[in-house]
Amino acid sequence: MNDQIERLCETTLESLQTSGLIVANRSTILQPAASGRLMARNHLSFKTMQLLLAEMVGDETVAKMLSLIARADEFSAFKCRNNEKRLLNALNMPTSTGTTGSTGAECAGVRFRWPGRISTTDAKVYCLIQAVFGCLPIHDHSLHQEAAKMITLGARICRCVIGLLKANRDRFHVAAGSFRALYSANTLAQSFEVKLWENSPLASRQLRGIGPRLAQHLADRGKSTFRAIRSSDPRELECIVKKQPPFGNELIGLASELPEFSVELTKTTVEGEQQPEIVCMVEQRNGQYLATGTPIEFCLLVGDSNNRLLLYEAGLSTDRIPAVDGKRWTIQLPDSTVESITAHLICCEWVGLDSHHTLALVGDREIIATKQTTITSFFPNETANDTLHSMKDVSFVDPGALDTSRRNNTSVTERSYLLATSNGTCKVPLLHHGQLCRN
Repeated sequence: MNDQIERLCETTLESLQTSGLIVANRSTILQPAASGRLMARNHLSFKTMQLLLAEMVGDETVAKMLSLIARADEFSAFKCRNNEKRLLNALNMPTSTGTTGSTGAECAGVRFRWPGRISTTDAKVYCLIQAVFGCLPIHDHSLHQEAAKMITLGARICRCVIGLLKANRDRFHVAAGSFRALYSANTLAQSFEVKLWENSPLASRQLRGIGPRLAQHLADRGKSTFRAIRSSDPRELECIVKKQPPFGNELIGLASELPEFSVELTKTTVEGEQQPEIVCMVEQRNGQYLATGTPIEFCLLVGDSNNRLLLYEAGLSTDRIPAVDGKRWTIQLPDSTVESITAHLICCEWVGLDSHHTLALVGDREIIATKQTTITSFFPNETANDTLHSMKDVSFVDPGALDTSRRNNTSVTERSYLLATSNGTCKVPLLHHGQLCRN
């Protein structure tokens, strides 16, 4: 029995040392590594740590990071039962503006679809977490309870992911960088804390006295941000939510108590230096905000187009940012191959207070986010791209030839009307082809 216990201990210690969770300074002294301390602090299993250390590469998007978290061993207790698959696959459908059947209800789906049908535990976790973030109705009591437990577990795992990216920053910096993965992890940590997506139009749900239904009414009327609520008339807000005065004044007061920071990147040239410096500035934009209550924490991330992390400030509370002059950081560019610098100011406790800015370093152009739409109302059988291609074949003729063509295709009545109008002898408007209207 003692030999078996000794072999089990040796095998476990070798696995922990191979994964980089413990460090053996001597043959009899074992110390936890940074990753091992994160594992113990967040109460994660060894399988989950092996998954995160092996699968995380540093350039994960929000969807990929959520998919990685959903595969953690802590979710293995949740089983995908057969009677739940219909509801889960209904949530996994894309959001549609059309109506379903005769009910006329909108088809609401998750933000990131799971490929294929939902039949595994990680697919179930991936779908239910997004349903909570998107405020989608879960018409099953057991699924609703499991979703609440998944949010608690996911927040723990997400905090550990952020710690791993910070602790192994040198390893990711040498490989592919860690800026995108750290941004995705902090965005998901914010969503796990607030139970809303970072770009949710239901940001007013976080205010006291506003539930999901009232938040949806405000979003439908364009009051989807705290700035829009602050600039609204109190009586208009009361009309939208169907509340009596002074509810509108109280709602505006709650929105005014929140800060509104902006982050801005500027390029400065230093004499004697080949590479320019980047100045990151965080300023307060809400003049009505008074930092008298509990400080709100932010995190600041600055990275380049090569996915390298240039600056990371965690635990940046509002009392550390001066209300008048703001706070600034100076960043040195690593090399001349950087095309752009991006800064993200993410609030850890609220959704709707984030700020982002991108500075282009190639030339003097600015990066502007645009959305291309296809015009189909005027060309029902063509898309906008087909119309643009077809215009290449258009030949422009002489204007005199166009006037001759118009005269040949004009009726006798229209020609008489045009001649009389040019001579000033007719003041009767032409309504239809061949029909005149008397005054």
